[in-house]
Amino acid sequence: MRPLPDRRPTGPTGPTTWAEDAPTALIFTAPPPAPPPVAQRGALPSALGALGLGLALLGALPALPAAPPALPLSAPAAAPAALPIENDAAQRALRAAVLQPPIIERPVLWNAERERLAMLYFERHKGWPPGQDPKRALRMEPRVIVQHWTAGPTARSAYNTFRAPAQVRRRDRSESNALNLCSHFVVDRDGSIYRLMPEDRMGRHTIGLNHLAIGVENVGDGKRWPLTQAQVEANAALVRWLAAAYPLTHLIAHAEYRWLESHPYFVETDPGFRTGRIDPGPEFMGALRAAVADLGLQAPTRPERPHRRQRLSGRPSPHG
Repeated sequence: MRPLPDRRPTGPTGPTTWAEDAPTALIFTAPPPAPPPVAQRGALPSALGALGLGLALLGALPALPAAPPALPLSAPAAAPAALPIENDAAQRALRAAVLQPPIIERPVLWNAERERLAMLYFERHKGWPPGQDPKRALRMEPRVIVQHWTAGPTARSAYNTFRAPAQVRRRDRSESNALNLCSHFVVDRDGSIYRLMPEDRMGRHTIGLNHLAIGVENVGDGKRWPLTQAQVEANAALVRWLAAAYPLTHLIAHAEYRWLESHPYFVETDPGFRTGRIDPGPEFMGALRAAVADLGLQAPTRPERPHRRQRLSGRPSPHG
């Protein structure tokens, strides 16, 4: 598979980088040697006289007792053996700390209104009973990573789409569907990774899987703003870190979400609540899967009988 083009910003001689000027080296010189001491007249006879007096005094003192016998040498006591880490969460946290890529924090507005709308959404689409504590109910143990594209040119435009608690435009006017879309991460075209919300908090980005899926939005689309090699590399690093931190089993494209409808992961109480998706494209997913093949994350199997045709789109929609 050929690599995707590298469209990172470049300077006159190559990729633009940040660098600081090297500090000027300081020159250290050795101090001049001290002059030799000048021998004073009469110093040698005086020293000999003092030595004789000291020997005479030592002869007059009683003999010192013999030194106690030396104790036998032995090896120092061995340090106690380190206890094995049996807690899987502790092991994951340790591995994740090593693998975490650089991440820029850009949190969306998460307040009481967004919590309320999220609870209404999940009560409708997951069949949750009302009255649960949102701070507990909206936490999840991720099992799936879903790759998207933003269908826009910049990370800022994606952030502005997701920031508010409620959708501005939506076909379904009911309050239970007012919760705004939001993935967990945005990966810019130069490979910069932005985190919009904690990865163990439920967002709204993929029908049927929001209760256990981490969403990753890639800035661009398949035509005007093709995804870049820098995004493939950044996503590979992000997936490796997330797989170290959480018990993930699947890595899927947004276009593949309906292929999991028969899987126990998929939960959607409204059988008509579906959309057709094409993002982020087979070329991008093929390159990403090849980069993280050693992790063993599963891809969904295309069903033998295709689902009822839906409107295909790569843009965010009210049905997420």
